[in-house]
Amino acid sequence: MSAPKAEAPLVSAASSPSGLHELLEVHKERPLRCRVEVATHTAKNWGGRHENEDRCMAVHDCLGDSRIPFHTVGVLDGHDTDSASDLVAKLLPVAVGRRMKEGLPISQAYMEAMAEMEERLKNEHATAGTCVNSCTIAAGRVWCANLGDCRAALVLLEASATASGAAKAEVLMWLSRDHKASCPIEQKRIEAVGGSVIDGRVEGLEPSRTLGDFDVKMTVKPGVISIVPEVRSVEVDAGSTSAGRRGILMCATDGVWDVMTGQ
Repeated sequence: MSAPKAEAPLVSAASSPSGLHELLEVHKERPLRCRVEVATHTAKNWGGRHENEDRCMAVHDCLGDSRIPFHTVGVLDGHDTDSASDLVAKLLPVAVGRRMKEGLPISQAYMEAMAEMEERLKNEHATAGTCVNSCTIAAGRVWCANLGDCRAALVLLEASATASGAAKAEVLMWLSRDHKASCPIEQKRIEAVGGSVIDGRVEGLEPSRTLGDFDVKMTVKPGVISIVPEVRSVEVDAGSTSAGRRGILMCATDGVWDVMTGQ
């Protein structure tokens, strides 16, 4: 049986909790339990057309007195060499974590960190680019910041397990929406800032939000290829028992999602 599908809501200025400090205040009366196990896999694309330009990231950190640990995980899809995806994978989790610990809302922390990564890539004089899908997990809540056409899905598991120990999927929650020039919403955004989409691409570039890609960005108006991520959030343990709630968070590049459905 297929699990029902849903989409996590976009974070707004009124979203609560907006960041780690507010999350700590919300949970001050009870312990913050959140255990994260990470597994990664990457493979060179079939046919060996170029080297593997995808990267993954998984960083553990904590706020202040360690009362609220948080994890930053995600994937990056590089193009025109791996220089952009490699640099951002190493620097983005630290840049986001620093801002969150300073008290910024997580959506703002990601926006500023993405802008910082863009400047770092300019200093590298790189024409390479990368899509980014980054998730922050803390105290039973997941935030996902997406830039491009990587994708994240959260499968929430039923509390009861079968005799074999397996748990059934309760719901498939999409945490991101692809940013491709061919998508009607993105095409409308591009045209509103003076750009144009031809055959589903902008100057040959299919993803419509990326870091880097300065060879394309220099030929179009500012903001056509955006560095502003969409941030969505969902509470994992809403309505869960004292035993907690389990889920599987899948972050993958389009090398997976182009050939596999969420189900």
